[in-house]
Amino acid sequence: MDEMTNARAMARSVGSQVGDCSPVDRGDHLVVRGEQVRALLAAMDGAGIVFLSAPKGFGKTSMLMQCAGTLREMPSTGDVVLRDASSCDAPGFVGLLDDLSNSLSPLPTPYVLLDGLPLLNKEQVQVVAARLRAMRDEGMKIAIACTPASANLIRAVSDSTKYGAPFLLVQPREYAAWSKLYAISPSVDIYALTRGIPCLVAEAHGVGASGERGQLERAVATLYQDVLQDLGERKDPLAVLLAFMVMMGSGTIADFERNGMGVHTELLVRLQREYPIVIYDAEQRAFRCLGSDSGVLSLLRRSIVETRRQFAMKTVRMLMRARRVDAAVALLEELCDTAECLQAISQFPVLFALHGHVKFIRSVLAHMDGEQLATMDVSVALAGWMAGLFTGEYKLARAMATELRHRAHEIASCVSYEDWVIAVAVSGLWSDCRAVNLPAIMDSYKETGSVREAEILKRHVSRLDGVLSESASKMAMPYSAPEEGEDDVIVTNILEYLDGVYIGALVDGCEWDTSVDERLTNLVRLLNAHDMGAIAARARVVASVHRLMHARPLIDERAFSDASRVAVRESNLDEQLLMLLLEGWQFLMLGQFLNARFRAQQVQKLSDGSRTFLVGWAQILERVAKLRTDARLTVREEAEQCDLSTTARTPAEAWVTAMQLSVARFDADLSAWFSVNRAQLLDPAFRMRIRVALYALGGRAESVQRLIPRDMANSYMLEDGLTKGSSGHTDSVALRECMEDADMVNVSLFGGFSVSQGGRILTNEVWKRRKAAILTARLALGIPSFVSKTVLTNELWPEMEPRKARQNLYVNLTAVRRAFGQRDQGPQYIVTQADGIALNGEYSDTDIRDFNTLAREILVQRAGVSMRQVVDAALKLEEVYKGPLYVPDCGDTRFFVRMRKMYQAKFIDCMMRGVDAAIEEGDLLSASWLSNAAIRQEPTREDVVRRAMRVMDLEGRRRELVELYQSHLHYVRTELHGQPERETRELYERIIKENEDRVLL
Repeated sequence: MDEMTNARAMARSVGSQVGDCSPVDRGDHLVVRGEQVRALLAAMDGAGIVFLSAPKGFGKTSMLMQCAGTLREMPSTGDVVLRDASSCDAPGFVGLLDDLSNSLSPLPTPYVLLDGLPLLNKEQVQVVAARLRAMRDEGMKIAIACTPASANLIRAVSDSTKYGAPFLLVQPREYAAWSKLYAISPSVDIYALTRGIPCLVAEAHGVGASGERGQLERAVATLYQDVLQDLGERKDPLAVLLAFMVMMGSGTIADFERNGMGVHTELLVRLQREYPIVIYDAEQRAFRCLGSDSGVLSLLRRSIVETRRQFAMKTVRMLMRARRVDAAVALLEELCDTAECLQAISQFPVLFALHGHVKFIRSVLAHMDGEQLATMDVSVALAGWMAGLFTGEYKLARAMATELRHRAHEIASCVSYEDWVIAVAVSGLWSDCRAVNLPAIMDSYKETGSVREAEILKRHVSRLDGVLSESASKMAMPYSAPEEGEDDVIVTNILEYLDGVYIGALVDGCEWDTSVDERLTNLVRLLNAHDMGAIAARARVVASVHRLMHARPLIDERAFSDASRVAVRESNLDEQLLMLLLEGWQFLMLGQFLNARFRAQQVQKLSDGSRTFLVGWAQILERVAKLRTDARLTVREEAEQCDLSTTARTPAEAWVTAMQLSVARFDADLSAWFSVNRAQLLDPAFRMRIRVALYALGGRAESVQRLIPRDMANSYMLEDGLTKGSSGHTDSVALRECMEDADMVNVSLFGGFSVSQGGRILTNEVWKRRKAAILTARLALGIPSFVSKTVLTNELWPEMEPRKARQNLYVNLTAVRRAFGQRDQGPQYIVTQADGIALNGEYSDTDIRDFNTLAREILVQRAGVSMRQVVDAALKLEEVYKGPLYVPDCGDTRFFVRMRKMYQAKFIDCMMRGVDAAIEEGDLLSASWLSNAAIRQEPTREDVVRRAMRVMDLEGRRRELVELYQSHLHYVRTELHGQPERETRELYERIIKENEDRVLL
């Protein structure tokens, strides 16, 4: 009899004795909890009286029913009585005990199971305790299920045995049975969702499959509401602690203590023993309530605030002091009115802004009525001032700054010293902005000392100034450890991170890092979502500088121009000139040399000369743009006029002359100039800026590149740039040699992208454009079908406007044709038809085509195909499939990812078919080879593991078989929180049993 049938049978067996039993919690009684039942019965036999104390929903009734069913199946047991006493009052309960004492025979031993206890006063507790002891003396065994509200009676019967709520929690070893019975997905973390509370575990079905938690959330809400109501009615101090925990959702006991609310250890112990409905880590003193913030906890908070309005603001203050500003703002927006929100902003004017909640501040200010505006606290004005600066709404910032200056005498009494010091540091970021300055009232404060956030902001300003003035000491200022917390936006963390990337890209020489680019992109998106326009503009600039200095195409083409407009509004001349200069380099990379040169000249004209960074880099930009447009004769004439007898004063001057001589091919003069000005030319602080210039010059800079010391040469070259290879002349020769032979083109996509022509690998020198390689790979996947130009532009340039994307497509098609050596009169490797583009199947081939042919032969069981042919085809396919399908690292890669998964799954299917055919042929060597190939690609797929176990068993590799299964079992249990499939377990058990039988024989 299985567990479900057994439990139902037990429930029916006691039905006649139950009387008016209360309804059993949904489904809980269906799981047989034999270990707990045995423990309860043993305690009844030992102590005579057992109390099962737990809140509603812990399955007390179910446990009594299972105990009753087990007792009735014992032949030596006397009467077994299960009664529902939850509706009895105190006299009625005493009468029930008397009736049972008078009606039950003392032999054989009777068992009395009572579900529920009424609330008893002190006198009634003594009476009931005496009755229970008398019944025990008469030979009865008694078990009573009650709630923690009956603690007085439990203490009065001190010689009894008590089992608390933890005893009823579903233990980890029971999860498998509960998961199987309620169809709970193995991917669900049952403990995290339910803490093992029976009524919640029973509602966890369906969570993993669809993510829908409606039933579970409702069960959690009911559980918490019952407990809070029970504690509140008895005015138990635990009710206040639990209510605040629900309001916070999660946190630490230190959060309470930080707000002057001491939490006695006794309460925490009671919470875990009597009401274990909160996950608590005693070592970290951290807690977490069950349910989601937007679901059940939100409903519970509303219910709590309806009766105890003050709890909302107290919780907000606790969250703010714990620096959980996101959670505090969510609570304010959900439960508090404008007056309460103003009160919170008044207490923490700086913290809201520093954690990105300027949208909240502006919303509260917008909802203030006339009276609130007239009596606005000066600290609220400070919050509005910071919100205006961070959002870029300088009209608001100026209005609030004016208010602060008019009420300067109130600031020291209303704004804390720490907040004012941070505000003064924030004003340093907008020191040039008109009319947003704060009043100078620092002398009004008696406190002194540094504030962490203020020091970070000051260092940020110093670093930016250090870049423009080329001050190594300012740029090398130390970074603080990031502030830890769960909030999405922390301005100080963001500014320090931006500083590191910015200085690394412009000065320190950090290499390209895709993860940095992705993080910056996400950061910009996050800041825009929080309406942090001014900070977002800075993040956009850093992201574009990071791409520009590594010769990557700029995704955000308007970053520099938008930041320039912001700088104009802020009256920040240095920032305007820097953005103008960066725009010039952007135009240079796009081939717009006249625009680039004009901006370089503007920067030199408007700069006062103290900003050596701007002047020097502008000189380099102007020279590179001029050298890219001047005729060779003009370049040589200007090179002849260079005065080589002087020594350059700055690295920029040294490189301007060096580039002129390099492009003019005056190698002897260049060598002499390099020797004289070696220190200036190899200045590490100028390396990042000059390597972009060398990249833009391409082959023209070959002469000067040869003079750079070999151990430093790589640091002056950009990945995938022209400067990385040899001269442009050499590239053109290699290209012509490639075009001379119109041989078959073969594109390989398994295990990486590779193209060969006539048996020769086409190296990166041919693929000057990365998108050209991706375009070739995309066409190879579709061979011989035509791919729409719209599809290609959407996949390769998803964020670009259609016209520019189409232009880029044509440019890259030209590059692919050149790489293949396609000419008008020769073979046409790339063909077009209407709106479609394709690789010509007559002159090109791919490993995809070979794969599909072999897979069709293996998987399609055609008549006349022998098992030997299937094995041979599988072995050939294993050679073709060198690894997962190539997926590019830019553009919309969803098609490539989808195809990779499809081909990987098809490869595994082919290997499995080949293994079966090899076993049938008795070719264990081929079977082992193919199973190993499959398990290398998909080591966690169940049918792959089973095939590998079969092969190992046939080969006698018992130890490897056990290791494979144990490794798979560990993965499934730890990562998937489940068990291997039934077929896998049965196969392993059968193999092990057969081996044991052989040993016995």
